[in-house]
Amino acid sequence: MEKGTDKLREAYRTAMETESVGAQVMQDLHEQRQTLERSRGRLAKAGAGLARSSRVLKTMGRSAHPNPNPKPDPDPNPNPNPNPNPHPHLLKTMGRRALANKLILWCMVAFLLLLIMMLLYLELFGNSTASASPPPPMPEMVEDS
Repeated sequence: MEKGTDKLREAYRTAMETESVGAQVMQDLHEQRQTLERSRGRLAKAGAGLARSSRVLKTMGRSAHPNPNPKPDPDPNPNPNPNPNPHPHLLKTMGRRALANKLILWCMVAFLLLLIMMLLYLELFGNSTASASPPPPMPEMVEDS
């Protein structure tokens, strides 16, 4: 009888441990599901933003480089605005800014290269006369009594 009671207690303890582990696994799965749903939402927002950006860039590219052989528009309702880009100067401004940034970068690279070459020249050839003659002696200090 005592062995049966011990076995029942052991089985009960095992069942409680299993239930505790199962509850923890369920909690972890719930947290992972919430994380996946948040990630899916962020990904959907990013995809929508990328699609919108792509449309804007395509529109800007079409207005900056018009097609020399335009095809007739199959759309029965043509766009009343002949310029689909409301800011045609934006692309030119961006191009000028990028060119200015490249120019500044190349100037900095050239300056640094000149500086390195000057330091190498001074290190190799600049101090040749300094080692030939010793420095003058220090004057002696005389104390007045």
